[in-house]
Amino acid sequence: VTGVQTCALPISGPGVIGEFITSSVVASSAISLSSGVVVSITSIALTPGDWEVTAQTGFVPAATTNIGYLTSGTHSVSAAFGADSTLVQTSLNQVTNVVNQFVVVPTIRVNISSAQTQFLNAKSAFSTSTLSVYGNISARRIR
Repeated sequence: VTGVQTCALPISGPGVIGEFITSSVVASSAISLSSGVVVSITSIALTPGDWEVTAQTGFVPAATTNIGYLTSGTHSVSAAFGADSTLVQTSLNQVTNVVNQFVVVPTIRVNISSAQTQFLNAKSAFSTSTLSVYGNISARRIR
């Protein structure tokens, strides 16, 4: 088969299996970080149900920024990591020469009986210059 094949699926509405919620902060609006401080990048409001939540972050260093580690994850609390966080931490210990660094957060299942906000949070240890972060969090209702 040649060419591109597409399949159009109906978009599910609120409360329906397949409902999709997303929120993004783009690179041009990246949030400044302070070394060792957790920040909230963006969030989504989930209604009761069973959800799959996934996220991605991009870290934007200045030319001389020396990054020790990058951490990104989802959590039910803003600007925090805790027992229900899904975290990914990457150790770099290098000057990045203005190469954006990306972290993909593993998909998690969130089953809630009352409304809850899921936050995309990030933290980094760095020195010498500046670092900012942007990203996307999304959820799909699975039941």
